[in-house]
Amino acid sequence: MKIKNIFGVLLLFTLLTSCKKESPHEIVEKTVLNANLLMASYGSQYFQQLEALERSGNLMYLSKNGEMQPATYSQYLKKVSIPEIENIIAEVEALQVNEDSKPLIDSSLDLFKLCLDFYETDYPKIVLMYDENKPRKKIIDEVRKFEEEHYQVFEEKNAKLDEEAKKYAENNGVKLKFV
Repeated sequence: MKIKNIFGVLLLFTLLTSCKKESPHEIVEKTVLNANLLMASYGSQYFQQLEALERSGNLMYLSKNGEMQPATYSQYLKKVSIPEIENIIAEVEALQVNEDSKPLIDSSLDLFKLCLDFYETDYPKIVLMYDENKPRKKIIDEVRKFEEEHYQVFEEKNAKLDEEAKKYAENNGVKLKFV
């Protein structure tokens, strides 16, 4: 009898905690604040960050055996950058959507999925140039070409996210300041 009671209590606890609704602050944090990472690592800024990591000896990834390993630019992209974006997308997709949060969550997912596409299709060509020690001018030209082709849509999706975030924050009493 005690086992059934313990099982019942555990089941009830599991149900209650799994149905936990995120606060408006948590929704803003997962949809908007994570997007700041994208702004800081879009296009040339991303590659400058990789260069800085390489110069400082910190261009590394966590291997399957749990140890930090030196990475090529391609390895870092595949083993660190892409999984980070995939994890953020999963967190945003796991948010409970309601009429009020749907526009914010959707615009956040639009931006993150766009960037994931960049990381999976455009960035590999550029990081391979680094790995193959191509001339710096060629790399810079390729990054500029990428930015010219994609910045407009990136900026539009980011502006849409900012707009939805302001509305959501205002409607839900979340203090949100854009700089």
